[in-house]
Amino acid sequence: MTQEIQLASNKGLTADIEPWNQPGALGPASQTTPLHHIQRSLRGRYLLAFLLATIGAVAGAAAGWLLPKPTYKSVGQIAINYLTPSLETPLDRIMPMYQAFVQMQVVRLQSDRLINQAVQSEAWRGVHPQGAPDEVANFGSALTVKPPIGQNTIIEVNFQDPSPTVASAGVKAVISTYDRFFKGMDTQGTDKKLASWKEIRERANDDIRLARKDILKLTQDYGYDDLSDMVKSRWGETIQIEKMVSQAKLQYDQAQQDSKTGPQLSVADIAKVDTFMAGLVRRKEQADAQLSLLQLGNMGPNSPVIIAASNNVTASEKQIDTYAQKFRAEHGPAVYNLEGNITRVLPKDMEDLKQSVEKLEKHYNEYRAKTAEIGHVNQQIANAKNTIKDKEEQLHVADARIRELEYLRDSIGEVIILSDGSANPTPVDNRLKFSLLGFMCGGGIPLMLVMMFGLLDHRYRFSDETGTEMQGITLLGILPNLPDRLSDPEQAAIAAHCVHQIRTMLQINGGPDERRVFAVTSASSGDGKTSLTLALGLSYAACGTRTLLIDCDLVGGGLSSRMNVSSPEGVLEAIANRSLLEYVRTTDIADVSVLPVGSAHGYHASTLSPQSLRRLIDEAKAQYEIILIDTGPILGSIEASLVCAASDGVVLTVARGQQRPLVEKSLAHLRNIGARLAGVVFNRAQADDFERSMSGVSMRSVARPNNGNGSGDGQFGPVARAVAAQRKPTATN
Repeated sequence: MTQEIQLASNKGLTADIEPWNQPGALGPASQTTPLHHIQRSLRGRYLLAFLLATIGAVAGAAAGWLLPKPTYKSVGQIAINYLTPSLETPLDRIMPMYQAFVQMQVVRLQSDRLINQAVQSEAWRGVHPQGAPDEVANFGSALTVKPPIGQNTIIEVNFQDPSPTVASAGVKAVISTYDRFFKGMDTQGTDKKLASWKEIRERANDDIRLARKDILKLTQDYGYDDLSDMVKSRWGETIQIEKMVSQAKLQYDQAQQDSKTGPQLSVADIAKVDTFMAGLVRRKEQADAQLSLLQLGNMGPNSPVIIAASNNVTASEKQIDTYAQKFRAEHGPAVYNLEGNITRVLPKDMEDLKQSVEKLEKHYNEYRAKTAEIGHVNQQIANAKNTIKDKEEQLHVADARIRELEYLRDSIGEVIILSDGSANPTPVDNRLKFSLLGFMCGGGIPLMLVMMFGLLDHRYRFSDETGTEMQGITLLGILPNLPDRLSDPEQAAIAAHCVHQIRTMLQINGGPDERRVFAVTSASSGDGKTSLTLALGLSYAACGTRTLLIDCDLVGGGLSSRMNVSSPEGVLEAIANRSLLEYVRTTDIADVSVLPVGSAHGYHASTLSPQSLRRLIDEAKAQYEIILIDTGPILGSIEASLVCAASDGVVLTVARGQQRPLVEKSLAHLRNIGARLAGVVFNRAQADDFERSMSGVSMRSVARPNNGNGSGDGQFGPVARAVAAQRKPTATN
């Protein structure tokens, strides 16, 4: 480990940065790209991936070369003549649907039906007297048929087998079976289809003749075959007659009712409806006027003139009464409207009115029946016309199909067998191709397995993963993976430099007075948070800062044990009694004091409150320049949540091998409680991590280790002992 760290430190700023982490290469470092995922899955496993890929590629290439055996290929050829004779011109014409015809021959040559016939042929049985259970499947896998390409008109039938005799027999069996059973199949069904379509055309012509005959018979009484206008007109007249019948019935019913209840006609009413009565009334009025005029004179009542005028009036009245009696005998009562005027005079006898209504109703029924009959005839004519139309369309389709089949029957090209595979088969060696394929697959599969294992590994393995995957969070620094017994002074110097670097980052980011209280926590136990707290305390003290270390890990109490401080009273008593200094213990290290955990345990966390912790922190700020609080893991620890929320900043320790989901939950929990995250420290880093961090820059500036100072280290741990070893001796203080 020492040599690795030294190599990393000597590289300094010359360490190469991966292209996926360079600014502008593939986007910002905080963005995760597919290339980043691939790099993360293979990182640290490049040698393993290379070895496995090399072994797999060599094994795959060897298998690809050794497993397949050289074979022999026999080739048969079938030519398709695309020129057919033409009756219209002396020149030949190009066969229609040539490509479809060729494709059909290719399908037939490799069909299951042909293969089943081929394995039973004499050519194949000459080399295979008895068939195997998988003979048909093996025959089909060895057979390939290549259609013509470009201007070529030849179909190639290939058969491959380790034996040249079997290869030649396979081609012979296929071509002989095709020539015997399949070569003339293209014209066998054409005549049958042609006869069927001709029968359809004949039936269509017969149906058209019958329909036209029916139309002629239906229209002989009308003279034309479209009765739609006549039917429409008659239905309109039928509706009008129906209205007249309804109105006549209504009038008849009303007349019957009025004849029973209506009043007798007066002379004035008769005069309104009868002109003769009106004349009699006028003559009477004139006689009355003349009598009145004579009575106004000097003539007495016995005057002949007066008597004659009176007789004239009496005669007029008598005539009026006589005519009125006659009119009343011939007519019924009068019908009045709402204004009192006479609308009509009813007849004396209602039988004539009833007969008139019945006659009108009979006329309506006869007219309506005739109209319906004409409409039925018109519908029959329309049905016959539709039949003619449908059959004419069917006839058109049949004629087109007949012409197509006749053209197809006369246009099928000639199939010529050029070779049946009797020539010497050519050897085929595909071992090089299979070897290349085995090389690629054998090398790629192990590489993919390593990548898959890396993608499923959710641990933090390198320090820069905390910077690339925790967006917006500062990486304060990294700590090397040190042994428990630190004996190498150069290794101790590097570790101390890393701690000082972390302390410097906290001082720069926080400012002189902004952040003085830091809580050190982790996602789970064992990430080195206690060692970091102690090391940072020593680093702050090294620069002359009065530092207070508070052990608030009620379950572990690691800081108190590391400082070798055993006290029954500690942080809980200081909070309860609101007094800090009497519980603080000094150490052998200048400017470093500790508030131990005392006799507190995990169940005492329920007695803590945010207000009491803030009072303790405020009192500590008044006495010390920097306060570092070691607390339990942030997940599931009550005191850790309270301390992190009350601190000026939280330092999250992430050890190499820590699970990403736990760290992500820890960060989410810190955000939820309102904690201010100062940054992340990556612990147990490897040599490669120093190449990508500020701690690997100019390590030659680290002072020589002072091996003579070993006081006060106790059980600090390797990191804290490394920092303590680099401090100046306290004898001069």
